[in-house]
Amino acid sequence: MSGVRRVQKVDEGWAWVVVGGSFLNHFLFEGMVRSYGLIYLALLDRFHGNAAFTAWIQATFNAVAMATGPLTSIIAERYSCRVLVVTSGVLLCTALLLSSFSPNLYFLYFSYSLVGGIAGSFVYSPMVVVVSLYFDKKRGRAMGLAALGGAVGTAAMPPLVGYLLDLYGYSGCLTVMAAVCLHHCISGLLYRPLAAPDVSRECSVVCTQSVLYPSQENKLRSERLFSSVTLLNRDKIDSETASYCSLRVLAPMENPALSDARSLDATKRENSFDQLLANKVKQRTDPATNDPNECTNRAENSDQTNCLGIRRKIYTNVSPRLEILANVSFLLFCFNLFNIPTTLISTFIFLPGLGEEFGLLGSQTALLISIIGISSGVGRLFFGFVFDLAPVSSRRRLLHSVLGVLLGVSTTSLVMCRHFLPLAIVCSCIGLSEGGVVAQRATALSQYVRPQQLVFAFGIMTMFQGFGNLIGPLLQG
Repeated sequence: MSGVRRVQKVDEGWAWVVVGGSFLNHFLFEGMVRSYGLIYLALLDRFHGNAAFTAWIQATFNAVAMATGPLTSIIAERYSCRVLVVTSGVLLCTALLLSSFSPNLYFLYFSYSLVGGIAGSFVYSPMVVVVSLYFDKKRGRAMGLAALGGAVGTAAMPPLVGYLLDLYGYSGCLTVMAAVCLHHCISGLLYRPLAAPDVSRECSVVCTQSVLYPSQENKLRSERLFSSVTLLNRDKIDSETASYCSLRVLAPMENPALSDARSLDATKRENSFDQLLANKVKQRTDPATNDPNECTNRAENSDQTNCLGIRRKIYTNVSPRLEILANVSFLLFCFNLFNIPTTLISTFIFLPGLGEEFGLLGSQTALLISIIGISSGVGRLFFGFVFDLAPVSSRRRLLHSVLGVLLGVSTTSLVMCRHFLPLAIVCSCIGLSEGGVVAQRATALSQYVRPQQLVFAFGIMTMFQGFGNLIGPLLQG
C-alpha cells in the first residue's frame, strides 16, 4: 500500500548498502585525519610556528569532532544520520577551502579546527551508529567491514596528500582535498532511515476506503457499531434538549449535489456516505448543559492534560539519558577510550617528524603510516569476525580491553626504535590492535547499554575520546 512505509530488515538487504556508505565515510574521514602529519610539516615550513601549537590544530579538530558527540546524537535522533552526513560533506569542503587561503595559524583554528571539527562530528558518529542500528546478529563483521574503509584510507591518503603537496603546494593540496570531501554527501544519501510501520496512516487509508466503497460486510459492521446511538435529523434539533456546546458544532451543512435527497434511489441513500453526513448527526450521550462556561472549563482541563502529557514526554526522553550517566561500567569504558587517543592520534601527527629525526626519507615515513593503515585493515576485518564467534560474543568487553592494552604497549615501544625495520614491525602491531579497538567500539558498547540508548551513549563515548585527542598532542609536542 502506497500510504504505508515498509519496515527495513536488519542483517540483510539494504543493510549491506549502508555498510558500503559507511566504508566510504571511514575512508575519507580517517584518511584525511591521519594525513595531517604531512600537512603539519608543510605548516611548519609555511608559518614557522611552534611545534606544539601547530600540532594542536589537528588535536582541536579531533576534540571538537568528538566532544560534540552528544549534541550530534540528539540531532541524529531528531532528524536522521542521512541529513547529518550530507551536511558534513558540504561543511568539510567549506572548511578546507577556507584553510587553503589561511594567512596564519590562528585562522586555521577557526576554519580547520572549529568549522571542520563540527563537520567531522556530523559524520563521525553517524557513520558508526547507522551500521550498528542496521545489524544485530552480524554486527561485528558489519562493523569490521565498514571500519575497513578507515584502514584503506590510512594506507591510500598519505601518499596522495604527499603527492599533492609536492605537485601543488599547501594551498593546492587543500583545495583538491576539499573537493574529495564532497563525496561524503554521496555516501550519506545511502543511509536510508530505518522506518517503523505508519499505523495511523494505514488505518486512515483502510477506513476511508471502507466508507467510500461500502460493502455488505461494512454495512453489517456499521449496524453493530451504531445500534445503540440515536441519530437526529439535522433540520430538527431541539434547542432545549441539545447542549450549548453541541449547538455551536451542529451547524447545518448544505450539499448542492444532494439537495433533492428524495429523488435518490432508496438503496443508494442507504449506502451513501454523503447522505449520512448531510441528514444525520450523532447526539451527545453525556448529560446536556446549557451553561456557556462549561466549554471554558473543559478547555482548561484539556490544557492541564496537555501540560501533563508534555511533562511525561520530557521525562520519557531525558530519563534514559540520565540513566546512562549513572552507569559506572559504561563510564569506565569511556575512560578507557579517553586514554587511547591520547597517544594514538599523536602517533600519526608526530611520526613524520620522528622519522625525519631518525634520518628516514620522506617516502619511508609515509610508508610507515601506510603500514599502520594496512595492518589496521587486517585487524578490523579479522576482529570483526572474531567478535561474532559464539565463544567470544559474551566476552566482547574483555577482548576489547585487552586490545586496548596491547595498543598502549605498542605505541610506547615506538620511541625505542631507531631504524626503519623495527619501526615497521611496531607500526604493524599498532595497526592490528588499533583496528580491533576502533572497529569494535560500538559492538562492545552494545553490551553496556540498551539498544534505545545506543545513539546517545555513542555520543558520550566520543566526547571522552575528544578530550583525549585534545590533551595528547599538548603532552607530547
